[in-house]
Amino acid sequence: MARRFIIANWKMNPTNKEEASALAAEVESQLPESQADREVIVCPPFIYLQSVRSVLNKSKLGSQDISCFEGGAYTGEVSGRQLYNMGVGYCIIGHSERRQFIHETSEEIRAKLRTCLDNKMIPVLCVGGGLKASDDEATIRAMVRKQFNEGLDNSPIDVLLVTYEPTWAIGSGRTPDPDHVSRIAAFLREQQDELHVKEMYILYGGSVNSHNASSFRDIDGFLVGGASLDGHEFAEIVRAFK
Repeated sequence: MARRFIIANWKMNPTNKEEASALAAEVESQLPESQADREVIVCPPFIYLQSVRSVLNKSKLGSQDISCFEGGAYTGEVSGRQLYNMGVGYCIIGHSERRQFIHETSEEIRAKLRTCLDNKMIPVLCVGGGLKASDDEATIRAMVRKQFNEGLDNSPIDVLLVTYEPTWAIGSGRTPDPDHVSRIAAFLREQQDELHVKEMYILYGGSVNSHNASSFRDIDGFLVGGASLDGHEFAEIVRAFK
C-alpha cells in the first residue's frame, strides 16, 4: 500500500497553549478513525509540542526545525535528542522561510538533516526556496536539484520526505500547474538511486487547500501552511487527497 503524508505546519501560530491544544483537538476530531494508507503530522511551534502531544492520537507529532548541534552551550537551540524524547517523529528542514529570513546555509541544512537521522526521526527536506513565478522549468530544475543535493551527504537514508515548495506560491493563494508539479516530482525521483535513499516520498507545499488538493497527481502528500490552522479545512485536505 502506498504511503501518503499530510503535514500541518502551524509556523508561529497560535498565540497560546490553550489555542494550540484546541486546534490539535479539532484536527483529531475531524480525522477518520482508520487511515492506514496515510500519516497526518502536526508541526506546532516548539513551545507547544508538549501540549499538542497530549492531544494527538490519530496524528503524529512533528517539529518545524531542529538544531544542527547535538547539545551544549547554544542558547535558543533545541537538539535532536530533546525533540526525540518529546515524541517528535518528523522534522521540517530547510523551509524556504528559514532560507530567506534566517539565512540558513546549505551546510546548516545538511547538518540538521544528519542530526535528524541520527536521532531516529524522519526528515522533511524542503526545496524550491528562492524560486519566482517567472522562472522557466530549466531554472526550477537546476535550483531544486542544487538544494536537494546540498541537503544530503553520502550516507544511506532509510526514509526521506522531500517537499517541493516554490517560494512564490507560499501564502499567495496561487499554485503551480499540477502537471508541472508532477514533472518536478518525477525529476526528484530520478535522483534517488545515486543518493543512497531507500524510501523517498515527494510532497508539495504552497497555498494548498481543500479545493485544489485533488488536482495534484503523482505526489505522496502535502506540506500545508495557512490552511492547517483551520481544523475542518485541514481534515478536508486529508480527505480530498487520494
